Amino acid sequence: MRAQLRGDEPYIENKLIKLLKGVFHQLLIQKAYLDDTAARKMSVMLSWIAYGLTKDWSTEGRKITPEQLAEQAIAALSAAVREIDGAGLPV
Repeated sequence: MRAQLRGDEPYIENKLIKLLKGVFHQLLIQKAYLDDTAARKMSVMLSWIAYGLTKDWSTEGRKITPEQLAEQAIAALSAAVREIDGAGLPV
């Protein structure tokens, strides 16, 4: 069964990223008032960040709760955005 799951990983990865991208896209349009092009680009970035972060968390043994992971991820992303903004780069 384990080998079966590994063979399905690219399929599952693609499905999850597509789902996350759609959720982020809708949220960005509705809540952040981004235009469609900007929302699409940002949703791609956020979906890969979320997928990679949770995959790493799972691989590393899930040492913190999902809620703690989300809190830490949001804090780190917010800090990065502030740094970019402070450097005068477009956000």
